[in-house]
Amino acid sequence: MALYPEATPKTVKHIMQLAQLGAYNTNHFFRVDKGFVAQVADCASGREAPLDPRQAEEESLRVPLEVSPQLKHTRRGLLSMARHDDPNSGGSSFSIILNPTPHLDMTYTIFGMHLSEQLQKARSMIDDRVKIAFMEA
Repeated sequence: MALYPEATPKTVKHIMQLAQLGAYNTNHFFRVDKGFVAQVADCASGREAPLDPRQAEEESLRVPLEVSPQLKHTRRGLLSMARHDDPNSGGSSFSIILNPTPHLDMTYTIFGMHLSEQLQKARSMIDDRVKIAFMEA
């Protein structure tokens, strides 16, 4: 994953802390809507093993909505914080965006991108450069 700490510092810090504490270990995707999102369950209820006290303490924290006009749900692979009705209720559940979802812009925090999507994007750029070089030769 590539995270965006400059744009979403509180969300990235919280997600990283949960990951470093092992709170996502034994967790799962509880929701996969084809063409929309794949959502990771929250750490409190989505794990096979119970949370230890430090994990539970971090999981109980809520992060505020962190949005900017530059961060939009425009492509596959973006990481978007799940929340309840309160926009400042981000916990530990998040989604991987499967297709552009502009209706989520400015209402859900984008805090990173799934690395395989970055690799695919880089491969595409390399392929395009090779095609251009071949055409110019």
